[in-house]
Amino acid sequence: MVGLLDVELRRRGCAWSIVEEGLIEVYGPHRGRWPLAALKRRMEVAEKADWPELVEELVLARVDPSGFYASSVSSTGDHDSEWASVRGRIRARLFGGDDADSAALAGIEHRFCADGLVEVLELVPPSPLRDPLGAGVRWYRPEEGPVAYGDLARWKVTAREAYRTARENVRREGLLETRLLEAEGVSITVVRGGSGYAPTHSFWLPDYVSVDSNGALVVIPNRGLFAAHPVRGPEAVPAAEGMLRLARRQYETGPGPVSDQLFWWRDGVLYRQGSRRAEDGIRFEPTQELADVLRALAR
Repeated sequence: MVGLLDVELRRRGCAWSIVEEGLIEVYGPHRGRWPLAALKRRMEVAEKADWPELVEELVLARVDPSGFYASSVSSTGDHDSEWASVRGRIRARLFGGDDADSAALAGIEHRFCADGLVEVLELVPPSPLRDPLGAGVRWYRPEEGPVAYGDLARWKVTAREAYRTARENVRREGLLETRLLEAEGVSITVVRGGSGYAPTHSFWLPDYVSVDSNGALVVIPNRGLFAAHPVRGPEAVPAAEGMLRLARRQYETGPGPVSDQLFWWRDGVLYRQGSRRAEDGIRFEPTQELADVLRALAR
């Protein structure tokens, strides 16, 4: 929670400090003391994948004097509203990113969905519409490209609803192509396609790879593909090192580089893993939690 709060407050020009458990002092344009007890209770019963949305909603509810963001917005909404006109065109795309203050993200609606991964909202071109006056087919392109910071408030939609809709729109376009790749004597599932939205499909990993409670290893090297291997036993270590080599090769040569890092997918959340270069190649250095899982599987 602390890390997510820090990102959201920093992007709005605020600093903060802990006053006591469950209470922070915020400095800057939205100064004041913010209680966190309600947020903590919501996070305790929510999926980890929803935590960034819950934190963002808290921050938006405090910085928006109208309090609009404190309430959810109906998915049906007002069909005459601007949100109703763009909701079918909004998509969620993953980019690489480590710095909340990155100039590339300035003014763009985004959130950090994992260490080193940024989820950005964007609008795709609309479908061709028939001119009601019968003059022929016309293209209506009022907006396309990244959603600007502030657009969600203008559309009167919460971040939770906007990101959920954007992901659903990507998923609704169908499953992507998969193929098996042999690396270090183990099979790795490579998922391709999606018109640049292949990385977004990593959120729905069970659609492509059979996983259990131990999750799977994932690399997302560029916008055209991601690869995964389920964590089921000691073979996960050579698989991880093979996937790191694949990630770095595809990151350097593929279109739209995203990340050359390895992630552990578990319960819908991506956790970044460590690695280091060695004389004979790349060495996988898992986090303590994943290392414990691998040791248990090796017994």
